[in-house]
Amino acid sequence: MGSKKPKWKISPEEICRQYYESQIFGSASQNESSAQLFFADASITIEGMDNTFKSVDYITFLKEASALNIELFGLAWLNYNYEYEIYKQYSKYELLVAGEINSTKQYLINRGNKFIWDIMKFYNEVILTSYTWELSWDRWGGLRDGPFAGDVDADGLNDETKKRKIAQLESFFKAWKKYTIDNECEVRLSIRSLFVPYDTYRITRLFQNLSLELAKRIGWEPTQVGLFAIQRFVAGLHKNAVLYLDAVSESGSYEEHKKVISKQFSLLNSALNAYLAREQNK
Repeated sequence: MGSKKPKWKISPEEICRQYYESQIFGSASQNESSAQLFFADASITIEGMDNTFKSVDYITFLKEASALNIELFGLAWLNYNYEYEIYKQYSKYELLVAGEINSTKQYLINRGNKFIWDIMKFYNEVILTSYTWELSWDRWGGLRDGPFAGDVDADGLNDETKKRKIAQLESFFKAWKKYTIDNECEVRLSIRSLFVPYDTYRITRLFQNLSLELAKRIGWEPTQVGLFAIQRFVAGLHKNAVLYLDAVSESGSYEEHKKVISKQFSLLNSALNAYLAREQNK
């Protein structure tokens, strides 16, 4: 997940636009996995694993899933570009990272989908909740040996830890304030920043919490199997975002990536046809 330094040949705004239009809002006529097709297929799969999902309003699911998809893309973008320079206030890096959240808000407003931006706030807050919870989980079992063990509150954090984490969040507020278009973008990007860099262990726990939030917001009480299905769906959204960033970093743009894939397919198809022709002539 972003272990190699990415090579971006197009702006963050263009990277985001291509993702949203090809992976979320693209039409079937453009031969893209549009939201209408992708999410419809996902809902059928989830219902096949948990029949109670049929009670969920599809339009509500579509709106929530789109908002979650974009929030996960923003988190993947930040983690993908993570460098230690973030603490050194390198403006080039900060402009690169902030370009995603700034352009995302403007993009959604311009296409009449500000309601999706508003929904994204709830999933952004889950990132903060997950981060706070993991501070308690990571200390669980070792509190007796901690230097401030006697000061631990019900939430599992002692005063020194709370002060340090609050100071860290405030430092992100100051860092992003100069590069984000408004306070909403500043706060949401700061919350995401608390969660990077993340590994498989951290992001898996986040998927679990995001899945529960998604289920709650669509008014669904899944069975154990249904919860597993929705977690796979959430994990798939994040994986798709990372694969997209891999493709753009390697090819230069999503359009160029499609050309490369098309060329490779043509070569393989030609080789297969040539092989079949030789077999028939034997």
